[in-house]
This record gives sequence, C-alpha cells and structure tokens, in this order.
Amino acid sequence: MWNVGYHGLSTQTPKEEYCYTDFPPPSSFEEFPTRTQMVSYFNDYAAHFRLNDHIRLRTRVVSATPKDSLWVVKTCSVDDESNEDTWTFDFVVVASGTFGKPRIPTFSKQEIFRGKILHSSDVQSLDQFRGKSVVLVGFGKSGTELATHISEVARSTALVFRAPYYLLTKNVGPFNHKNVIYTRLFEAIVPLKAAPYYYKSNWMIRLFQLLMAPIIWLFFKIMQVGVTNDTFKNNKDLTPNYPVVKHLARICLGSGMTPDQFYPRVHAGKIKAIHSNVDHYLPDGVTLENGTNLQADYIIMATGFVGEAAQVFPDEIHEAFFGGPPSAQSALWRNTLHPKWRNVAIIGHTGGLSNICCSEMQSIWLAGLLANIVKLPDETTMYNQMEERKRRVWPMCIFPRNIQFYDTLVEDLGCKTLRKKGFFANYLKPYKPADYQGLYEEALANKRGL
Repeated sequence: MWNVGYHGLSTQTPKEEYCYTDFPPPSSFEEFPTRTQMVSYFNDYAAHFRLNDHIRLRTRVVSATPKDSLWVVKTCSVDDESNEDTWTFDFVVVASGTFGKPRIPTFSKQEIFRGKILHSSDVQSLDQFRGKSVVLVGFGKSGTELATHISEVARSTALVFRAPYYLLTKNVGPFNHKNVIYTRLFEAIVPLKAAPYYYKSNWMIRLFQLLMAPIIWLFFKIMQVGVTNDTFKNNKDLTPNYPVVKHLARICLGSGMTPDQFYPRVHAGKIKAIHSNVDHYLPDGVTLENGTNLQADYIIMATGFVGEAAQVFPDEIHEAFFGGPPSAQSALWRNTLHPKWRNVAIIGHTGGLSNICCSEMQSIWLAGLLANIVKLPDETTMYNQMEERKRRVWPMCIFPRNIQFYDTLVEDLGCKTLRKKGFFANYLKPYKPADYQGLYEEALANKRGL
C-alpha cells in the first residue's frame, strides 16, 4: 500500500502509535508520517532485523494443501510461472493484507463520458489536475485527503458521498485525540452498548459506567457539540444522522483521520461536499441522484479496495477464512486462528488504531502459541466466544477496544496487562507500542520461571 499509495498519502495515526514495539520511528518524521517516510521506515526495519534474507520477492503462492499435519506449498516466479518450487511447512501464516483489488463502482452511461476515470491509488501527481474540474466519489480518508490536495490546483473540486462519517480530527471539540482515544480511561467510558468488549466485560466496568453515567453522557455531549458546531459548522451534508458515540463501533468502516485543511476548505467553498451519489454519466461530467449536474474532466473513485484473497487453499478452508461477508470472515479465535485448522493463521486483517502494532501483537501471540506458551481452549469454547463477536458490524475491527484486545493477547501469554508504572499512568496516559517492547521475551522468561 505504501509503495503505490496516492499522492499526499499519510498515516492517520501519530508516529509514536504507528510503529513496531521495538523500532521507534525517527524523530525527524512528521507527526503523521508521509508515504515516503513509511516506505523508508519499513525498509530500515527489514534491514535492522536482517529480514531481507528470509523474504522471497516476485514469488506467487500457487497452492497450499494440508497433508497429514503438514502443509505442502507450491510457489512460482511471477516472471516465469513455469519456474515452480514445492515446500513443506509445519505452519502457514496468511499476511496478504486487506488492500487487494481497487473497488471501482460503475454507473450508467459511463461509455459517453469523455473525461478520465481513476481510482484513488492511480493518483501519483497533482499536475494532471491543474486547472481542471475534478469530482471525487467517497468520504473516507482517501477521498478527503485527495480532495484537500487537489483543491489547491484544480479549477473546481467536488466530493460526492452516500453518507458522511465522523472523521477523526486532531482536536475533537476541546479534546486532543492523542490524549483521549489511546487511553484505558477512554475505553472504559465508551458505552458497552455502542461497542461491547472484545470477549468479556467485568463487573467493575459495568459498575464504573453506571456510577459515572452523567459524566460519561456529558463527555460525549461536549464532543458531539464541538464536532457539530466547530468542525461541521452545522452543515447538514457533513453531519451524520446518528450521534458520535454510535460511530465508535463503525469507525473501521471507511472513516479515518482527515487533513487539517479539509473542513476549512469545504467551508471556504474550495471543496464542494455533496451528500448524494452518482446517478449517471454525462459527456462532460455526472448527474447526481439529487439532480445536480457536475462538470468533470476527472472522476476519482476514492472507494477503497476489495479485500480479495487468491484461492490457494482447498475450498473448505478458503471459505472458512475468506468466504462471505466481513461478519463471516471474522469467525477466528483472537482474530487469528480457526478452531478447526490450528496450523494456519491470518495476520494483518484486523482493523484498529494502529494496524502495525495490532499485527505485531498478533504475531507475538502466535509465536507464543508455537512456543507452547499460549494454551488454546477446547473447540466448543472457541466457537461460542467467536459467535459472540459476530454481534458487531465488523468484529475484525477492534476499535474502540484496542487496549482490551491487546490485554487478551497479553493474558494468553501469561504477562502483565498493566504495562506502565502507577495507576494514573496506566489509565490516563496514552498506551503506545513501546509499552509492549520485549513482550515475547517476558512471556518466555515467565514460562521458564525466571
């Protein structure tokens, strides 16, 4: 994603949160690192830990077939498919990510449009949009980020979206997001009805929310008023039709951190934000479902990706891991393992505040499983708890319960969940990947009784 991302792509998570536990980003990085900086970071990480010697690039997996308790994996070169190799492994990990095939919706009369239709990932430069009319479709991170940059050079910029989101901004009302959403306190005050705990919520959380109900209500009310008045400025097209607290369970479904200048440029008229959808194309633009005609030299589909996984496993296994809607794909223990096939795992399909840290935490948990540190419950228990998670819109999204999800993995490893020194630090200060540095070594030492 970072190698081929669109122009202006940056992280939506601060650099101290969007990193590995044992490899902090350079202090020279921007607060929200750019695409170039992230590519550099990953290259440096691979070099530092000497991973390049273990990585085979330009190699495609043809098939992965279970044989007895092992896996027979066939691969081929992408440059010469006749050049095949066969491998035998004890365990297989799928780490192909969720950014697969670009999602490009089609609309009627597309063949008469004289301009160009692009996907957001195709935008590598702003030069082509200079003095042109541009319409972007989609309200997520890529749509708002590209609209902000393109509006600086285009003659006109319009952003069309079916539904607005509560996009994260650096400051949510009077609160700086970094000092709020990364803390245990924030996770404790998010109502359980809005976002149930990952697997369990103890009586202390329920009692805390009951006793603090008026203060919790006031906190989210202040946030709601701040967002509506200061950020949206009561623009009905930008304002979702549900309260901000209910958005917390939906935040992985397309929203993210928006650029500082997006909303100011909308309010200044530099970006026309329209709550509608494309109905059909015109020779020189599009007609929206609300009847508005928009002139366009370029149509940019900021509509994300289809998380397609190449079918390399037998049908039954592929269907269990990747088949059906997202809610069906989430039937995994710790979002990683299937009870029926315990020698294959998925890493990198769980959405949260920091996908890098989440993937690493799952990897550490998996390493603990392979080292016989983590013990799995019986199959019935695993299935029952996974079914409980299906009550979420998308259980593979752990926000706003990131820390609680990590706690579950840390508990499985037999390590302490409170990683900071002191009660107030643990509950009021933001948790960072660095707090989990040395977790695997700690688990290994605990197992050996050291």
